[in-house]
Amino acid sequence: MPGVPDFYQGTEFWDLSLVDPDNRRPVDFTERAQVLASMETPDWHHLAQNWPNGHVKLAWTRHLLRLRTELADVFANGDYEPLQVEPGRHRDHVIAFARRRRRDAAIVAVAKSFAPFSQRRPDVAARGEL
Repeated sequence: MPGVPDFYQGTEFWDLSLVDPDNRRPVDFTERAQVLASMETPDWHHLAQNWPNGHVKLAWTRHLLRLRTELADVFANGDYEPLQVEPGRHRDHVIAFARRRRRDAAIVAVAKSFAPFSQRRPDVAARGEL
C-alpha cells in the first residue's frame, strides 16, 4: 500500500478505545507471542468464528507484512494503478487498485461505507435492497 504502516504497541488485537492508542498502557506480550507462534499456518475459519478475541487481526497483520516482505519491490517501487470496479449494486462500496512492478503485482480491494448496510430500514429490508 502507499505509505508506511503505523502500528501501536498493544493494539495487535482489537482496540476499541475512543482515543489514540497510548503506548504507555500495559501490554500482555506473553499472550501476543503465544498467539503469534500459533499462526504459522492460520486456521482462517476458526479465526473468523472467534473474531471477538482479536486474533484474526493479528493473523491478517502477520500475513500482510509477510506479503509486503515477499513483494518488497512491488510495494516500494511499483506503479500505482486505480482499478475500475465492475458495475453492480454495491460497486460504490468498493475501492480497488494494483501495485505493479515488472511481472509482479499486488491487487487490493477494500470495502467502504458500511453504514447503509447496518441501518436496516424496514421499508428497504422488506424490498430486499440491503
